[in-house]
Amino acid sequence: MGKDSHDVVLVVVHTFREVATDEWIIRIISAWKATKDEISQYEDYEI
Repeated sequence: MGKDSHDVVLVVVHTFREVATDEWIIRIISAWKATKDEISQYEDYEI
């Protein structure tokens, strides 16, 4: 989970792989606006 540029909490499902030293390919599989329960979880664990 994270926030977009408008401070909206999003849940993102992704995969990534290293193609070279310090070079990664990230694939976004799905993303959605967090539910109230997900936002609560995010806020509880936000660093």
